[in-house]
Amino acid sequence: PFKVMDDAVSVMEGADEGVFMWVSSNYYLGNIGKPTDETASVIDLGGGSVQRAFAVTGPFPESLSENAIRTISAGGKAYDVYVHSYLGYGLKASRMTFLKPFDNVEEGHPCMTKGYLGRYHYVDENVSVKSDEEEGADVDKCIGIIKNEMELDEDCGVVDQCSFSGVWSGGTGGGQNENYVSSYIVDIARDVGVIPRSSTKSSVTLDDFKQAAEKVCAMEFESMAATYGHYLNNDSDLPFMCMDVLYSYTLLKDGFSLDEGKAFTVVKQFDYRGKKVEAAWPLGAAINTLGKFTADEVRQQENAFE
Repeated sequence: PFKVMDDAVSVMEGADEGVFMWVSSNYYLGNIGKPTDETASVIDLGGGSVQRAFAVTGPFPESLSENAIRTISAGGKAYDVYVHSYLGYGLKASRMTFLKPFDNVEEGHPCMTKGYLGRYHYVDENVSVKSDEEEGADVDKCIGIIKNEMELDEDCGVVDQCSFSGVWSGGTGGGQNENYVSSYIVDIARDVGVIPRSSTKSSVTLDDFKQAAEKVCAMEFESMAATYGHYLNNDSDLPFMCMDVLYSYTLLKDGFSLDEGKAFTVVKQFDYRGKKVEAAWPLGAAINTLGKFTADEVRQQENAFE
């Protein structure tokens, strides 16, 4: 009963979300149709994975993984967009990765605030979690754990252009001068006081996250729970606040090489034509789909159904 183009229905992968988020964000920013270096980079932290996407210019390394560069047609211009979805490095999934080395050991975890004892469950895994009874959380040690599990030194086959977990970073240059960060990192920033709770779009720095982490991680668990009872979705997220803030900081600084001295934008909603619109991928999917076909091709497909 529905008229659809060929290949109009498919299962979307994490990288698809990333590249369509890039299209949506740059459309709302008014960048579509501009040169590559005038577009913005997007970073989207979900629960199971994190995506990064930005426009690039060649030449590209010969050792690229399949679909590392997507060609997107929008605004009468074709863009080569680097995109990668880091499966297992979303907020909820990464907690399990960082906690597992301390499961059922005497030593307390340096990312957990003093006085916490419990468990963490993600998908089909369940681990014991406890803080160091004497020291509580330690910012430097926690960052060390996070960096180690992110595999920052893993080779990607391209010298000086690796992000983490053996993945090519997309190289230098292109449209990564301005960075827009969405989803869980926005929620974390809001709930720990990096940005106002009412904010839908704010300019921040890496140091803002580091300072927030130093404040949160220095607290005892009971005090933190009393102060930040609103954190994320429910009580099950609260114990991992220190870890979450430091992961956000480390992911952006060391994983994606954002400049410590340069502001970036955390965005929940864009201001577009006097209205607030969600920072989400569906518009980008529509723009990309429409950009693939000429008006004549669309009419030909419609005629085939008559």
